[in-house]
Amino acid sequence: MIPLVFKKGLTLSVLAFALVAAMPADARTPQGEARYALRDQSSRQVRGVAENGLRSMVFSMAQGLPADGRLPADFPIAVGSYAELRQVTLGIGFEVNTIDPAALLYARRDADLSRVTRGTGIWNFVVLSKGHPVALLEVGRQDGRWQVLGAGATRLARDVQAAAQGHARDGAFRFVRVYQATADLMEVRGPDNRAQYVPLAKTVDTLPLKSSGRVLSSSAELLPSLQGAVRANLAKSSR
Repeated sequence: MIPLVFKKGLTLSVLAFALVAAMPADARTPQGEARYALRDQSSRQVRGVAENGLRSMVFSMAQGLPADGRLPADFPIAVGSYAELRQVTLGIGFEVNTIDPAALLYARRDADLSRVTRGTGIWNFVVLSKGHPVALLEVGRQDGRWQVLGAGATRLARDVQAAAQGHARDGAFRFVRVYQATADLMEVRGPDNRAQYVPLAKTVDTLPLKSSGRVLSSSAELLPSLQGAVRANLAKSSR
């Protein structure tokens, strides 16, 4: 996630804009796969902070500039022009959850990872351009107040939205980041109400898993890989 400080000297305290209408749960992709409705999980307060920040950012960055003006190459929101930037909207918001390394390392083979998952108080919002994810906006408490902490991660934004539409029944999911394993997961509930996990793109890059966005894994299937990654990364950091 890239801190929100730009070349023009503008430090963004928050980003976001209106909620995009959710797609009906019975809608279908061209391939015939189910697409579930997306549901915002944030509070009115946190979302309001994001919305106000996005309006301020768009106004400040585009003021007095031509609509076809190009954005810097390192701009954290993946749009090409100020005209496109003016049209970005705020999609779903979700909390970043995590699993502490000790809980993972001492977990038994039959452990339910959802029971040792906890919230971090950090919220991410999918930023959209014409309905397509172009960034994640990160919001958290700093100096006693809610504010934007950074923006970026276009690939992850796209993966989160695709995984939620493909697997999150009733729009319900938990985003789980296992920091010590460099792994991102989406926790969803199957028909039997047991936790299942969609390994997201970052996880596929770092763990020996088959695919992202489509393959559901149980706690038992994920645990050995997560434990191995945590042990290896903790060993590296202690050298």
